[in-house]
Amino acid sequence: MAGPWTRVLSTAAEAAGRVGAEVMTPVENLLPWARAGREKDIRRVVVLGTGWGAARVARDLDLGRHSNMALSIVSPRNHMVMTPLLASTTTGTLDCRSVCVSLREIQPGLQLPDNHYYPATARAVDTEAKAILCEGEDGRAFEVDYDTLVIATGAQGSTFGIPGVTRYAHFLRDIKDASAIRKHLTDNISQAALPTQNTEEKKRLLNCVIVGGGPTGVEFASELSDFIRKDLFSIAPEAAAMFNVLLVSTCSGAPGGAKD
Repeated sequence: MAGPWTRVLSTAAEAAGRVGAEVMTPVENLLPWARAGREKDIRRVVVLGTGWGAARVARDLDLGRHSNMALSIVSPRNHMVMTPLLASTTTGTLDCRSVCVSLREIQPGLQLPDNHYYPATARAVDTEAKAILCEGEDGRAFEVDYDTLVIATGAQGSTFGIPGVTRYAHFLRDIKDASAIRKHLTDNISQAALPTQNTEEKKRLLNCVIVGGGPTGVEFASELSDFIRKDLFSIAPEAAAMFNVLLVSTCSGAPGGAKD
């Protein structure tokens, strides 16, 4: 680990005839651009993302008051989502807050002054300068320096190049996605109850297509089906009878990737 000191040849020692003598000289005296974080011999760990991998890394770091580590987390999201429970929030089975864990709860050391959470998006990484170019929610750019970088941003859902997917469909990867789906379902059920709607329009509003037979798709289909049979049927039996849930998947086996 690089420290705040470096060994250099002392010209004063050479003048005294002690050629090759080594002395300890502060690196900031030699390199004016040396960063302030070096003064405490702190190793700066930067984590990009707040998913399962990022949260585990952040949790396991020892960030006590006497630690020589400083943690910075860069992510638009200040919490980790318990993704296996995410589908349950789309129908109100669970509250959105119950499937979130705050970063400061995961790593209490974030409350210390040397550690930071930045609500921003990482745009570029300069490996030579060991700096990350970030963009805040206000659109302004800033840099975060690092000694150790952990990239745990996950992956984006694939649209397979299908036109209109990002405009007309919902993804289910985060709390905001689940909230949008829940609102869309509620709005459609309300619209279908209007006396001005004909049968075909009601069927259109109450038709839900789920693309993907993985764990998330199957869980959402199950939650939605339970909601229709148990909750919607008791308050709007006509809408429940018309509701249609279709799961589309390329999996050759059982739904969710399970084996027969």
